Amino acid sequence: MMSSNLTASIALITSPLYPHLADDDQILLQHLKPSTLYTEVVCWDDPSVEWNGYDMLIIRSCWDSHLREKEFKEWLFRMAASSPPLWNPVQVLRWNYEKTYLRDLERRGVPIVPTVWLDQGTAPSLAEIMDKQGWQGCVFKPVISASGNNTHLVMREHSDDLEELFQFSVSREPHLVQEFVESIKTEGEMSFVFFGKEFSHGLRKIPREGEFRVQMEHGGAVLPFAPDKELITQAERIIQSVEEPLLYGRVDGILRNDVLHIMELELLEPELFFRIDPESPGRFLNQMMKLLSQ
Repeated sequence: MMSSNLTASIALITSPLYPHLADDDQILLQHLKPSTLYTEVVCWDDPSVEWNGYDMLIIRSCWDSHLREKEFKEWLFRMAASSPPLWNPVQVLRWNYEKTYLRDLERRGVPIVPTVWLDQGTAPSLAEIMDKQGWQGCVFKPVISASGNNTHLVMREHSDDLEELFQFSVSREPHLVQEFVESIKTEGEMSFVFFGKEFSHGLRKIPREGEFRVQMEHGGAVLPFAPDKELITQAERIIQSVEEPLLYGRVDGILRNDVLHIMELELLEPELFFRIDPESPGRFLNQMMKLLSQ
């Protein structure tokens, strides 16, 4: 086990949108300051950063990555050769960048919300998709998106209202269409935060009235949530399905027939909600230490 007196330099990587980190990550930063770890906040697109000068590189608030796809992918390609390695590992980040990772997880036996995958080009109508699947409503979004960006809800009886937008969107980039789960409006999504592959804390994200997206950008609320042992075990199985080592991860899902179905497995740049559990920054630090000691 690594000594608590370890001295190491850490880069917490953010974006120009959050040059001082997002508010939640500021909690982590304040926790790290009293330690013997020298921590700097740097932007992923800053050409002056000497990446090889750090002992550990940790992605945090890179929340413009979906808006700058080409640049971000090129940066990840360059970082694959960096020393020290990026956390989470570059191969995990590349895989998790596009929501097609959900299809991979489903093939591994992970329950996901029922999904139809569409390549770029023409697509069946929303009405045709919902009729074929037996859905009353659906949500469509690009395979590269975040924070509810370009995410739309349509109910079967109003499918014509968004058909033109849907066809235009699919003509520009690949999409996924997911069954809309009505319980999200009242119960929201459950989130399970992991450091390494060990459960840290839970939370529930609730949409505001009249909205289906749970993100705070769209008026959503975040509440503490203490999942029972069975739910934690199900979430653990999901994150254990990733073979590579992890520094952090967040499993977002809903419960259907007592089975956790994931909406997202966030391994790239998830908000970790340190504010929900005051002990969680310490657990994150412990996992950092484990990885530094390897």
